[in-house]
Amino acid sequence: MPPPHEKTPLIPSPSLPPAHSLSASSLHILEALSPSPSPPSHVTSFILPSSTSPVKLKLAGLCDYAYQRRRLIILLIMITFIEKPYYVDDYVNEFYPSYSDIWFDCTIFEAFILCFLTLEFFVRSLYLSRGTFDLTSTFWKGPGCFNLVHFSYFSNLAVLLGCNYWESGGRFSPFFRLTFFIISSRSSLRSFRKVVKLFPEILRILLLQAIIICLYAWFACVIFSNKTVEGRENFEDFKSSVWSLWILVTTANYPDIQNATYDDNRLSCVYFISFLVICYFFMTNLLLGAVYNNYQSESEREEKEIEERREANLIESFNLLDVDNQGVIDLKTVEMLFTTLNTQHSSVGYISPERAELLFALLDGNGDHVVDEEEYVEFCKVLSIEFMDLESFRGWLEILYPSLWGGQFFTFVRSTGFEYLVDVLLVANSVLIGYQSRHELAGDELSGKAHFSGLANNLELIFTFVYFCEVLLKVLGFGWTQYWESNRNRFDFIITTATVGMNVMIMLPNGVDDRRWLRFASLLRLLRLLRLVTASSQFRMIGEAVNEILPVVGKVGRVLFCTFYFFSCIGVELFGGKITTDPNSPNYEVLKGTDYFLNDYFPNNFNDFPSSFVTLFELMVVNNWIVICDGMTAVTSEYARLYFVAFHVVGVCVVNNLVVSVILDCFMTEFEHRRERKSMGRSSVTDKEGVRIEENTAVFDATSITGTNTKVTGKWVARVSGRGIGGRRKSSFLRTVFTHRGSGSKSHGSSSKNAMINILEEEEDVEDVKEEFDTERPPSSSFQLRSPSNSIEELEGMSLEQLARTADAGDTGSNSRSTSGDGSLCGPVEET
Repeated sequence: MPPPHEKTPLIPSPSLPPAHSLSASSLHILEALSPSPSPPSHVTSFILPSSTSPVKLKLAGLCDYAYQRRRLIILLIMITFIEKPYYVDDYVNEFYPSYSDIWFDCTIFEAFILCFLTLEFFVRSLYLSRGTFDLTSTFWKGPGCFNLVHFSYFSNLAVLLGCNYWESGGRFSPFFRLTFFIISSRSSLRSFRKVVKLFPEILRILLLQAIIICLYAWFACVIFSNKTVEGRENFEDFKSSVWSLWILVTTANYPDIQNATYDDNRLSCVYFISFLVICYFFMTNLLLGAVYNNYQSESEREEKEIEERREANLIESFNLLDVDNQGVIDLKTVEMLFTTLNTQHSSVGYISPERAELLFALLDGNGDHVVDEEEYVEFCKVLSIEFMDLESFRGWLEILYPSLWGGQFFTFVRSTGFEYLVDVLLVANSVLIGYQSRHELAGDELSGKAHFSGLANNLELIFTFVYFCEVLLKVLGFGWTQYWESNRNRFDFIITTATVGMNVMIMLPNGVDDRRWLRFASLLRLLRLLRLVTASSQFRMIGEAVNEILPVVGKVGRVLFCTFYFFSCIGVELFGGKITTDPNSPNYEVLKGTDYFLNDYFPNNFNDFPSSFVTLFELMVVNNWIVICDGMTAVTSEYARLYFVAFHVVGVCVVNNLVVSVILDCFMTEFEHRRERKSMGRSSVTDKEGVRIEENTAVFDATSITGTNTKVTGKWVARVSGRGIGGRRKSSFLRTVFTHRGSGSKSHGSSSKNAMINILEEEEDVEDVKEEFDTERPPSSSFQLRSPSNSIEELEGMSLEQLARTADAGDTGSNSRSTSGDGSLCGPVEET
């Protein structure tokens, strides 16, 4: 395919922006790339530097490098899990059952982190100040313009410093570390804001549930008087009745609470069953529905707000670059912008000259060598694309011995037949492991090392060697880069490496001679049987959906972690040191006779933070939580029950339901998307305008992209990293950005609309596509494949290297790779 003719811009070359405009524009881009962008006015007021001093820019770049602030704050949070509790005496700490008996005094380490964060805050203040250093400009940028986030951050930092040097401040430091962690993360603030907005609806349902519990408690006092066994045990008065029914809502005391009277009067079950139907089956699911519905509404509103702020920041960035107000910027301006991002904002990632050329070509969707505002709005999404030279996928065997690499043996190694052979070996190995474990599975007693020797173990060593050879042959056949691209190969490599390591550790002359490690290694190898499960398209779809969901669930998991952390702080403050095994302690005497003591629940306590986290997880699971509650109540007072009720409401009813709602929403959206793709009958492999696209990966010729000529040659691979675009639309986005959008004489401003139309046409018009495409054969017209001899089914099983070679089958030009011209873009190529 001959390269397209060179095109000239339709308008005179725009003027180049000054250095201050470039710095301001790059900061707006950095803000647009964040998960929770601020409005452009906040960026202008609180982030943009007041001068272009090289010293200030350099200091700001050092502060921004590698996210030091985020990492240090995480370390600050982790200190709580290893520091010595405030109540511990070095001479009696063995009487306190805890997660670990080794505690550290982290005062100096915490002081070092806080001092570094304080220095970093003052450096940022210097960066934002007008001329000389002025701390007030960090908090005030004009009348009525107050930065609450900066003020809260600085205030919390000052309080933590005070607690660190105050003798009794260690008791309060964990609370302020948590608020410091939340304030320092915009995504955490958004997540907690979302939870707070859920509370009004949830409290209404909980209030209704409380009214029902009070009514049933009233009935219980009348029906089960204290003359009956049931009344004396569970419904002695109104307070005890409410508490017993609250436990019944969690089903932790059912059917025990019913058995005392059920044997005498079978109709008494109507009371308990009706209560459970109303408060457990109906109200609990109503609460989940309310959380799910409000979460969906709030998520849609938040997503719309984020997109509007991201687009507003990009438009402001474009306006700063368009100094002549011509409505377009040229290649040289984009070069200078990339250079600014490289020098001032290393967190974005280094933009090499080759990548800069390719990114500009993708932005210039119509090939007129200028970028208008509508095209520039796609900057964040285009910047999420990573590029790799296809030559980097070649292994040393292919480079040094191409005839051997292309021979029948290594061709078989790269084929699906080799995978089937490995699957057969896995099944045979699993049968051998089952035979070895027959005594354990039958519950027989082991007779020393007899079970760890003999022919079976020799066969195990043979299987280990075979799996090692499998990994070696695949690395040679595919090349390390291409081999490591597959998640399946990564999983096999980790399991095989661990198995080989255990075998080597046993066989080498050292002090380790416990041959049970070989059994553990063989059992570990059973995990590779999961690859047989992935052979089913349904299971593979579930795995891919989980892979897309995990990042979203991780954001809600941060809320769950903060909830556990907060209640751990309170738990250690209320119950820390109360649970003790010291026979001379009055608390030990009080615990005698309680279910906590009789069931030996001493490890479940709040003596330190790790133990508190485990105990709170047990409370979240709900089962037997009343035993832990009774133990803590015995050593304190009955008012300790409020702590457990509060955690159940916040941790179980709100946050846990929020996590379930997120999982449900993500799974439903992902499955709906895949159902649409299946009904559309469209393969994941497409070939359009010389670009081969498979899922979120594209193989393309870099000489010309969307009608724009570049100085980069050869075959390259593009993939969406996930930053700035959702995983469900990665393949559609690649099809859009690698499509020539309009002619050179287009009206500026239509490319983004055309891109959105393309996405909607490809993902939402399911009924129209059903009529156009047959689900049993590949689509025709504009999606013709380069190699008509290959069917869609064959192409789907190909690797990136094979897809590229299939695409090259009809090309007559050279496929050699060259450097990107004079290398003027973004300065010299450097490794980061």
